[in-house]
Amino acid sequence: KRSGEWLAANPANGYETTFRGSETVLHAEQNSWRLGMELEGVEWNNRPANVGAAQSVSKTKADRLEREYRFLTEYFVNRRAGLKHGFIVRDPPKTAINAGKLSFELHFESERLDIGSVSKDEVVFGGSEKDQLTLRYNQLKVLDAEGRQLTASFRRAGPKMIQITVQVPTRTAFPIHIDPTFSKVGQTFKSYEFKNVAVGDLNGDNLPDAVFGIEDPSEASDYHVEVWINDGVNNGTFRLVF
Repeated sequence: KRSGEWLAANPANGYETTFRGSETVLHAEQNSWRLGMELEGVEWNNRPANVGAAQSVSKTKADRLEREYRFLTEYFVNRRAGLKHGFIVRDPPKTAINAGKLSFELHFESERLDIGSVSKDEVVFGGSEKDQLTLRYNQLKVLDAEGRQLTASFRRAGPKMIQITVQVPTRTAFPIHIDPTFSKVGQTFKSYEFKNVAVGDLNGDNLPDAVFGIEDPSEASDYHVEVWINDGVNNGTFRLVF
């Protein structure tokens, strides 16, 4: 940490990441390119959901940083496979019914790096020449608190905007994890996998809590556990305790 910023190096992918305020900036170690990303907004069924202002970035584990909003957490995990960027939606937006479409609007500002091709599974960022592709934003996986996988996709929402859309069916168990990764083109690492998802009452309050085991198949030692406790507020607000 320096001057109110956090800096994370990723030598395996040839870039560093700076976290300041609500902005996240990936840049090449030799400053040959720069890619800034910021959460522009969240929509539920095409209506804006008030996420509030971003709180300051905090370090929760050796390789994990988090940014808190009103009903969600934005997080980053720096791994050899790439910068894992995700959202944890603790409970549905207050304007929401139990089912619908949840969308995240991400705004990108760049130097010598543009949004190239966009498919439902992947966003590719590249330089001014077509053969100068640099970064992939992919490996999108979404699971609810009971381990059910939800349908999710990328789409271009404007010249500098990417939208992540998640289909949230009835009876989805919150929190839900939205989990893409930035990696350098040419990397062949597999996506993270959710293992041993368990639901039960961990603190004796008769409310269901959730435990996630999360593994990177490309690194046998890369396995960690998250424990989420149900506070019973607003039909079940969860908080990360481990």
